[in-house]
Amino acid sequence: CGPTSGAVLSHNCLLLATIGSHSNQVSIIDLTTFHTRFVIPCRGTIIQSIYFSYEDRDLLVLTTDQRLLYYGLFEDKEPQLTKEIANLHAEEAETLDIHPCNDYIATGGGDRMIKIWNF
Repeated sequence: CGPTSGAVLSHNCLLLATIGSHSNQVSIIDLTTFHTRFVIPCRGTIIQSIYFSYEDRDLLVLTTDQRLLYYGLFEDKEPQLTKEIANLHAEEAETLDIHPCNDYIATGGGDRMIKIWNF
């Protein structure tokens, strides 16, 4: 898998998502087999952080160019970009949290604002 610049464990502890060393791809590792299940390239951007939804059906990718990429994780199918929010904040988005029902996402940015997104 190589060096990583960030990693997150799914809530059910079956998947591990890692940000690649160049911060332009996410690898999803199946922890029951320890094999890379998927690689999600994010060309043209730098990945800042990654998050699993509470039900582990989605992977959220926060980028340094103020985008939130929402990938659907479907049984044995390649992750699909299902939603995207651009221009999250006037300055870099620094944090993100997901409501347990997956309906709302909160972001905080360098612009000293907290935004709630109905997703």
